[in-house]
Formats: sequence, C-alpha cells, structure tokens
Amino acid sequence: MGNMLPVLPKNNPPKSRTEFTGLNDLMTYLAEEYGKPAKEK
Repeated sequence: MGNMLPVLPKNNPPKSRTEFTGLNDLMTYLAEEYGKPAKEK
C-alpha cells in the first residue's frame, strides 16, 4: 500500500511555523500566509 502513495519531501529544518497555541492561531496563520511565495535566502 505504501508504494502507491506519493513521496513527501523532508522539511528539515522546518521553513515555517510548526506549533500553534490553538485552532484559532492555526486558522489565522493559514489565512494570512497561504499562497505567499516562500522567502528565499
């Protein structure tokens, strides 16, 4: 079954937030940050 699923790229170290204080914090973050281009160094 695992061979049929797509391979997910590693996110090490994380490039964005990984912890949220609650569902409200998560939803606000997604509403504001979704679709913005990733910051490049």
